[in-house]
Amino acid sequence: MKKRYIPTVLRFENAIVIEGSNGNRNISDLPGANVHSDFAKYNLNNGLGQTTGQTPVLICRIVKEEKPHKIFTALTYNLNKLVLTQNQIVDLVENYPDQIFPSEFCTLFLIKGANKFYVISAYKYSKLHFFAEEITSKNIGSIFLHRYVAFPELVY
Repeated sequence: MKKRYIPTVLRFENAIVIEGSNGNRNISDLPGANVHSDFAKYNLNNGLGQTTGQTPVLICRIVKEEKPHKIFTALTYNLNKLVLTQNQIVDLVENYPDQIFPSEFCTLFLIKGANKFYVISAYKYSKLHFFAEEITSKNIGSIFLHRYVAFPELVY
């Protein structure tokens, strides 16, 4: 039997299973999305991602103010297990917008590029907005605005 571990900083909201992808789509490919210049600064707009299989993704509400790197490391110290590809994020945003954006608050995702981890902040107001920062950056906006986090389900 699978057991989910959700740290006390998070509360489980929803589980989604996304289909496999060939890795050929980036966040910057989303029509009408405002992709902040951070993506170019960190060279996240270029190149194709990896092929992925069907992936269960958990959506959790952040219930305690905490730095993003502490939220992700509370789940596991192996951050590679929490990474979603940009293609997977595109699939989530296009196919499950109500689950990914249940309110006007941001949802956080973790991606990897050039052997570094990046926190993607996404929100939907009149259109989609995406920002990127290195996971250890002190520039990540107030976690108060980031109310949700999405990551691959970890099974223990």
